[in-house]
Formats: sequence, C-alpha cells, structure tokens
Amino acid sequence: MSNKLKPCPFCGDKPVYEDDGSCINISCCCHMYMQKYDIFYEVGKPELKNFWNEKKWRYCRIGENICKEYMTKKWNTRNKKEKKQ
Repeated sequence: MSNKLKPCPFCGDKPVYEDDGSCINISCCCHMYMQKYDIFYEVGKPELKNFWNEKKWRYCRIGENICKEYMTKKWNTRNKKEKKQ
C-alpha cells in the first residue's frame, strides 16, 4: 500500500496532508477529515484506541500507520461523480 496521495480529481492540485495527533485532514479544493478513533472502528480494530500516548500526542506506530493508509486509500479512490453539487 502506497502512502502517496494522488492529485485531486476535481481541481488537479496536490493535496495537503495534516496530522494533528488525534485526527487527519486532507485538503485542496475539497476537504476530508476524520478522527483516528473513528478510523479504528471502521477498520475493525477498536482496541487501538487504548494506545494513546499523552506525552507524544499520538497513537502507537501500528495505529498511526493504519490511519494514514486508510485515509490515503479513501482519498485516492474518490472520483468526480462523488462531488456533491
């Protein structure tokens, strides 16, 4: 699985990936935002929510990788038909 974001299918710009520790935001002309806590439930690994490191403001490495892969896949599989008018 590649963690490389594809250009936006709507504007063609390279998206900006932001990770503030508890959530991920990907944006350009569009916006995709999701709490990592919710991603763990969507991928069937809710137990990862228990591995929050308060000092680093991050989840365990496995949890962080799962979240990044999940959001990258979600971003890269969008198409123009999905954009709401």
